[in-house]
Amino acid sequence: MRKIHKIEDVMTWNVKASIKPNERLLLYKMIKEHRPEYVLETGSGASTVCILLALRENEFGTLTSIDKPDFDGCRKRGGSNKIRKLWENLKMHYPDWTVHEEDIVEKLPLVVDEIPHIDFFLDDSFHTSEHVFFEFDLIIHKLSKGGIFAMHDVGAAKLQSFVKALDDNPEFESLERVRALKFWRRK
Repeated sequence: MRKIHKIEDVMTWNVKASIKPNERLLLYKMIKEHRPEYVLETGSGASTVCILLALRENEFGTLTSIDKPDFDGCRKRGGSNKIRKLWENLKMHYPDWTVHEEDIVEKLPLVVDEIPHIDFFLDDSFHTSEHVFFEFDLIIHKLSKGGIFAMHDVGAAKLQSFVKALDDNPEFESLERVRALKFWRRK
């Protein structure tokens, strides 16, 4: 595995199921700009690397990730091993990073209870409206005023009810969107 020292090291990755290069750059910039103390993500991969790089450059903030690479065969042949190798590499360079290789439905409520507050949440796990509402309902009471809720695959038809609900929610301001990655800020 090659060393990852700067955002440019992640921009050339060609990973089919991953967030795309322009989405990676925006995610990185949002973390740099908003300087979150507590970041929580469901799902992991290139997004994890972008967040960790930005947090390191900020010299501030921690990331907790929850993902279960083998769940339902979501990762194609060899994908689970690749994500685990990525995790091993990241743990060597980011010892403060916490990753839970567990079922999100079971682990997310426990992690949310442990974190004092959430300043930035990235939902990139199960892309169904039902699951996104489940995650949102769990984290909303801990999402800080000014906190960011980000979601990948916002263009998927099955997520449109959630996207519309958050766009119409007066407690949230729609920020940026690039391709399938969108950000909202809690007012």
